[in-house]
Amino acid sequence: MLLNSVLAAVFFVGPVGLMGCTYVGDISGYVEDKDRPAANSNRNFGINGATLRVYFKEPESASDPDFELETATYNSGSADGYYFQQLAWKSVIGDFNKDRDKKDIYIGLTHPNYLPIVVPVYEVLSKTTNILPNIRLTSVKFEVEEIKGMVETANGPENGVRVVLRLDGTEAPNVDYVTETMTVDGSSGMYQFMEVEFFDMTAEGLTTATISVEDDRYTNPIPTEVETMLLHLDQPSQLETIQVDPVRPDEFRATIHGETYWYYITATDGEYQRPIEGIEVQLDWNYDDHTGSEPRTLRVRTDENGLFSAQITWRDESIDEEFAIPPGEDQIEVTVSYPDGGHDGSLYTLSPYNDTHTIRSWSDNNLPDAIDEDPSSDPPTEPEKVFSFVVISDPHISSGNDHLERLQAATTWINDNVEERELELVLITGDIGWAEGLQPAADELETLTIPYAPINGDNEITYGSEFDFEPTYSSVWDDLSTGMDEWAIQMGPAFNTELDMESAFHNYAFTYKGVRFLMVDWASRDQDPILQNEGYLHNFAGGSFEFFAQEIVASAEQLPNGIIIGSHVPLAIAPGAFAADEITTVGAVTQAYADLIYANFAGHFHANGDVSMDPIGMHIYVTDALWNDDVTVRVVDVYKNNVEFSYEHELVVVPYEGE
Repeated sequence: MLLNSVLAAVFFVGPVGLMGCTYVGDISGYVEDKDRPAANSNRNFGINGATLRVYFKEPESASDPDFELETATYNSGSADGYYFQQLAWKSVIGDFNKDRDKKDIYIGLTHPNYLPIVVPVYEVLSKTTNILPNIRLTSVKFEVEEIKGMVETANGPENGVRVVLRLDGTEAPNVDYVTETMTVDGSSGMYQFMEVEFFDMTAEGLTTATISVEDDRYTNPIPTEVETMLLHLDQPSQLETIQVDPVRPDEFRATIHGETYWYYITATDGEYQRPIEGIEVQLDWNYDDHTGSEPRTLRVRTDENGLFSAQITWRDESIDEEFAIPPGEDQIEVTVSYPDGGHDGSLYTLSPYNDTHTIRSWSDNNLPDAIDEDPSSDPPTEPEKVFSFVVISDPHISSGNDHLERLQAATTWINDNVEERELELVLITGDIGWAEGLQPAADELETLTIPYAPINGDNEITYGSEFDFEPTYSSVWDDLSTGMDEWAIQMGPAFNTELDMESAFHNYAFTYKGVRFLMVDWASRDQDPILQNEGYLHNFAGGSFEFFAQEIVASAEQLPNGIIIGSHVPLAIAPGAFAADEITTVGAVTQAYADLIYANFAGHFHANGDVSMDPIGMHIYVTDALWNDDVTVRVVDVYKNNVEFSYEHELVVVPYEGE
């Protein structure tokens, strides 16, 4: 009976005891780059994102799927490449006692940029954190800082060519790197592959790269490809140049440049050359060069330096074998003429005129200079001063401020300087006064001792003085109509088709000592808080643009630079000014007279500034507001010779001791 009891105890208790105990311990440490070991105090070269697997028996590889647990290295807050992991294992009999044990493990580490590794770790202790030695991985990712070479056509180095690089093992059509040739350090046709990375599983830092031109616009590369050996951190020398032929395109294009100027000899200055601005240049050619059909015409104008540039296009199915034309290129005959000069009765007599030139698609096309050297024409004389005028803007006279005193400071300065500065006219470019300030502003302007030309701004409209502006200044316009030449006016109500209501517009023009002044009302009639500050052409019957266009066309006999436009809103593409499509509408009228129009004088922006508005062929001068900051006036001196008007500006800060 006693024996049976003992056996029973062994049967029930023994298996439980043989199951053993579960032990727990922690492991931590860092994984580093073998070639860039981290200092103990600053682990900047730890490897984040390495996969760490723990095995209790030696694995077949670092990625053996039969692992006990898996984690990844990360930034611990002060260093990269850190890992911390808790282990649990069972043992029948602990190595120390029933509470503590030790365990041999294997750590497998993998990372895409490094060789995999298995590291044995002996005697990991339970009930503690086991800080393991740093594990260092060998990199298989390498880098070359720059690979460069050149691509040429028969014409020389070629920019914009697509060049690809394939590393060893990459098969077409796949590529590793793509670039285009460009100008580098003054050399054209250069390709550069920067910071080229590659993998070498031998960890030797070697591979092969193949460079080739793969661009549908080019053919016949010689050599077909360039192969080079890459060595980690080595700098290869410039590779062999690749020669290519352009594919003959469906359409050719070329840019044509030219210059026009006066040329003459004087007793005092010797040879003299002066650019002719704004002269029209006409180009005529056949778009279909093969059949000599589809005639095309292009007109451009010279800029302030007498220069012009134009781009033409054409097609040609045939290859001209009689001339040494590079592959993929073509040439065409273009007739160049100058409608403003070169014929009887023109302002200029240009030579050469109406000549035919061979224009090439593969090179710059610089035409012979068009020169006015007709001995029967008088050379430009020295400009002489004709008069001066003043521009003031944005007095903003309303009530309860010092704006009227600021205007008084400006008018006093003008009156005091009439004789010394030869001041003969004042332009007031809008936002003069409104509501309670409308009449006081007009009364102060009446103290001027020389004629003045006012135009309304947006504030006169916004604050209810639109229909009062004309009667307030009617006597001023009466005086201008009798004292100035070629008076023209468009005043009073017109039906505003944009807003479906009556609007009062204030537009007029006059000539003073040969200069044509157009005062134009571009102010918004829209009461939207944003749109009320924008410029509007009012392009409808009775609107401002109708008057403006008629006056520009009627001024065709002016001398160059003989037209000045005054307005509140400047003729510019900008918030608070005009939209691009409206400027295009203006340019459709003004570009043909660009040599005759000097500038648009405006306000509205409460700052001094100037900008060249090429789309409309004129300069824009904006004068600062009188009502804030400095009291500033713009003095413009007008000069004239036997050919054109010219101008000099000065911004004058008027003394003012008010607030």
